[in-house]
Amino acid sequence: MTEEWRPVNGYLGYYEVSNLGKVRSVDRYVNNHKADKAFRVGQEMKQATTEHGYKKVSLRMGDSKSSYRVHRLVAEAFIPNPYNKKQVNHKDSNRQNNSVENLEWATHKENMKHAKDNSRFINQSKGSNHHKATITEDTVRSMRKAYAEGNYTQKQIAEKFGVHLSKAKHILAGRTWKHVA
Repeated sequence: MTEEWRPVNGYLGYYEVSNLGKVRSVDRYVNNHKADKAFRVGQEMKQATTEHGYKKVSLRMGDSKSSYRVHRLVAEAFIPNPYNKKQVNHKDSNRQNNSVENLEWATHKENMKHAKDNSRFINQSKGSNHHKATITEDTVRSMRKAYAEGNYTQKQIAEKFGVHLSKAKHILAGRTWKHVA
């Protein structure tokens, strides 16, 4: 696929996003500390990974700085949304793959159905398609068993299984991984 660049919504003349999931600043003049105009050469933005495995970038305009998930920027720039759906779904369930061909607008219900329909594949691999994933159905069962036996606190479970405390709490309370008995 040939790479195509389009302006990021709300940042015309500042940033662009590509159909391959890259974000860059554009060449422009900026005010420097001497109140003069200085030319700044555009460059590709570094992308960080959120706790949940999504790529994000921080964009600045004037004194305002905001973070955005890359998949949403790609969808807003390249995918029509005639039904005004609020979420962006990764068709292959890989949150790192922000190519326009892998994204689609979805309702919350559609997004959750997609996640559930693909959970067998996801759970049998590493808990998700995220490259840092550590959770499997067996891990969830072990966490719940250890907690039910009263041998460990939620914090100790999180440390023992190498997950964030909030993730452990959700698993132990049955708010996530509901399909695992």
